[in-house]
Amino acid sequence: PARVHRYRIEATIHPDNTLEGICRVELEALESGPRALIFQLSRFLRVQEVTDQGRPLETFQNAGLPSEQVLTRGNDSVLVVLVEPLQRGERRTLEFRYRGRVISHVGNGVLYVGARGLWYPSLDTPWPSHYEMSFRYPRELELVATGTRPEIREQGPWREALWVTEVPVPLAGFNLGNYEVREKQAGAHRVAVYANRLLEPRLARAAAAAPSTDTEETETETSVDNPAQPTSNSDPPPLGPPSALADQVAGDVAHAITYFSQLFGPFPYRQLNVSQI
Repeated sequence: PARVHRYRIEATIHPDNTLEGICRVELEALESGPRALIFQLSRFLRVQEVTDQGRPLETFQNAGLPSEQVLTRGNDSVLVVLVEPLQRGERRTLEFRYRGRVISHVGNGVLYVGARGLWYPSLDTPWPSHYEMSFRYPRELELVATGTRPEIREQGPWREALWVTEVPVPLAGFNLGNYEVREKQAGAHRVAVYANRLLEPRLARAAAAAPSTDTEETETETSVDNPAQPTSNSDPPPLGPPSALADQVAGDVAHAITYFSQLFGPFPYRQLNVSQI
């Protein structure tokens, strides 16, 4: 019954990784009559209040959803009941206040933002929309989000950054961690790669437990230069920090943009941010 033209989001990420958000949803009615709208939101976030021009609205989060579905579904359904029915072509701005934990710390400064849930209230059918996202987060972390970052500043123990989209997009996300950043140019397009400085402990343990290649069991392959001389596969190098691959990944992505632009037309964004998950 409606489409969203713009999301204006103010998100504070506290040191305990709790996210506190205010999201102003600027929408336009596509038909007359509806008094209820359904939004999607991560099941780890709880809506505290929804208002329309300062007037509180009735909301029902997860209404009628069995508990076993709550555990398996990534998002909750949030039903918002309007004071007056929508009228076709009407513009309204709803303000959501919510809080919860969609960020987990997996060790060595590696943070994971849950990928199976929306971190802001989105209409059930996402239209391409503009996003203005203000983030406040601990200054020892780097944060990357959809769009470009025209503004960033530090204030005491906090960093404050604004991220905006230049063209409408259907979804917006963010990631944060103890990153190193590498940049490459792909024609007029900028590629920025955000990679963790340290390896996630689970991956480090898996790499340490991997069996080394035994010399007697090493497969051989024929040398191209000397077909009669077999060459042995050596042990793979030890698994280093992801940041060691940042330059390579940035180069690969820049090359992909150039290559696929020749096949499908110009890349539609000025900047592409690539972050590790």
